[in-house]
Amino acid sequence: MKCYYVSGNGYDVGYVGDEVNETFAYQLHSHDGIYEILYMEEGDASFWVEGTVYRMSPGDLVIARSDEMHLMRHHSKNFYKRLVINVNSDFFDINNCPTYLKVFNEREVGTSNYFPAQSVKDSGLSDIIERMKNYMSLDEKPLVKSTLVELLYHLNKL
Repeated sequence: MKCYYVSGNGYDVGYVGDEVNETFAYQLHSHDGIYEILYMEEGDASFWVEGTVYRMSPGDLVIARSDEMHLMRHHSKNFYKRLVINVNSDFFDINNCPTYLKVFNEREVGTSNYFPAQSVKDSGLSDIIERMKNYMSLDEKPLVKSTLVELLYHLNKL
């Protein structure tokens, strides 16, 4: 599998697939001024955030705001494929979309972080993610950025 990484003004997007050779958990962490979106395409893992555990399935999406402590825990040796988006808090003002922070900030810490695969599909988010991955493979940064803004818009509608 090819891995793609695109970095722009206020955001980073990585599409990665790798073999998990053991069960383990990443270190509990938060991001100072950075919001995270993780879309799991394949794997056997749970997303832990502020004491809440979300068992992940292919097509699920999770979010974390900058002050939420979170980690990913792998349950088995398996292939793990995901799209990880980190968005700096400045991105929302620079791109005239500060209201798109609502999905991150207008909820209790550790709640409403999880969007199941069927909701992701029904809302059109999975189509946006597929377009983003395609633009990443072509190294089309302006289109990656535009799909990121579109994704944030639809995430807030969901």
